[in-house]
Amino acid sequence: MEIQEIQKQGFYFDEPLLEYVGIVADECWPHYEMAYLDDKGSARILDTISDGTDMKNIVYLRSSNIPDIFGRRYVDGKIDTAVKADKYLASEEVMRTLKALRLDVSKFWYLCLFIKDYVMDLTVNAVKITPTHKEVLTNLVEEMDKMNPTIMRAISRIDVDKGGELTFKLEGEKHKITITDKQTLTLINMAISEILEPNEDKPMLKYWSEDCESKETIIPNLSTTKQIYLFDKYLSRFLDMLDKMEQFGQLEVKEDIDDGRKTSKDKKLLISRMIFILELSTDENYYREFDENDNRINKLKNTLNWYKKKTDIPTRSKIYCK
Repeated sequence: MEIQEIQKQGFYFDEPLLEYVGIVADECWPHYEMAYLDDKGSARILDTISDGTDMKNIVYLRSSNIPDIFGRRYVDGKIDTAVKADKYLASEEVMRTLKALRLDVSKFWYLCLFIKDYVMDLTVNAVKITPTHKEVLTNLVEEMDKMNPTIMRAISRIDVDKGGELTFKLEGEKHKITITDKQTLTLINMAISEILEPNEDKPMLKYWSEDCESKETIIPNLSTTKQIYLFDKYLSRFLDMLDKMEQFGQLEVKEDIDDGRKTSKDKKLLISRMIFILELSTDENYYREFDENDNRINKLKNTLNWYKKKTDIPTRSKIYCK
């Protein structure tokens, strides 16, 4: 058995060997494009919305450019090749589990390489991210809600338990506007809430603030535990979707294993073994299922439980999600 090699080409969006990468990318990092849906159901990509456009016909297409980015990085030799595929192919336990789960050996290998590359981008010389527009506005609404407003629409009155202060100052100007009127602050709260609720899943609210790059904080190295946590997070997303993808014919299904031997279909154990194979950790307990006394080790589970107690540091990708 051998890994099929990705060949150099113009684009890698439709590269068959990156099928699994595309599935995870569309699920976790979709690239939204605004399109107009005509009467025949055909979508036309839009750069801007002109006056008179029926907004009911505006849709957002989900597709990711990550397979193309990863494909280019791979053929250009930018992916960590210190880890050889030989170690992966030599693992009888992993090969049998992949066959039992009816997964393609080559496609799964490239998926794991991509996830490791993405994880390293998030944890080595990582860029700490600022909140998204949605997060900033949500935090503001939550703070303003602490004023405990009561809106009596029948008599057009707003009662508020606590006051507050909101200040706006235009860049380069000395003058500033400070709002302390309780009713006005409540109306601002209501206006923001009315924008957030129907649009919470729209791409525009999910962007970072435009000046985030000027305020970047570089974190040299985050812990190995964070790397393991992220690797598990993204590979689990793929493995958890398997049954659904097979059901709807979205995944090419391989022949099942049937030789009478016991084979593990434990997805967490598969992830744990890939952590060891890809050298995210050199601790052999990630690979082993049982100890000398036949007790289940559960190394990955224990690591994840420990990590959940720690304060997370959000970072963003410099390579894949600009």
